[in-house]
Amino acid sequence: MDGDGYVGKQAGGNDCNDANASINPGAKEVYGNGIDDDCNPNTAETVLVNIDIRPGPGKNNINVKASGMVPVAILGSKTFNASAVDWQTVRFASAPPVAQGNVAKSKDVNKDGYPDMELTFDNAILNIRAGDTSACLTGRTVTGIEFSGCDTVTAFANGNTVTAKGK
Repeated sequence: MDGDGYVGKQAGGNDCNDANASINPGAKEVYGNGIDDDCNPNTAETVLVNIDIRPGPGKNNINVKASGMVPVAILGSKTFNASAVDWQTVRFASAPPVAQGNVAKSKDVNKDGYPDMELTFDNAILNIRAGDTSACLTGRTVTGIEFSGCDTVTAFANGNTVTAKGK
């Protein structure tokens, strides 16, 4: 017994490692450590990433009634290689990226020295409503690592603006 309050599998319980108190069904899954921390092999180890809607300075204005494209950058960092993103798995506000030409552009959009992945999405199919103050993106890398990130938006329709804090 490791003293974590959970009974080991050998004794009919659900603690997958009764020799380590930090590994138990109540533990939080830790990304990238190669350990099933929460004793649930189905728990995804999702990496939280930074994204930039309409990269650059200024507000992320989205007119939900407009047509056109919305660029979104998945920002790379010391701990996340954005150039390894499998663009076909990415969804922004439930929409897939637009597949045209060079779909996934790897460049350093925020000038921090790390490559970022910029994708374009069709505004007409985004699941964003007037008044929304954030929009999120999900996806996987080519090695299967799941990631997600959100950014603030100013979503409006027909000239009625709702301003979000942030950019």
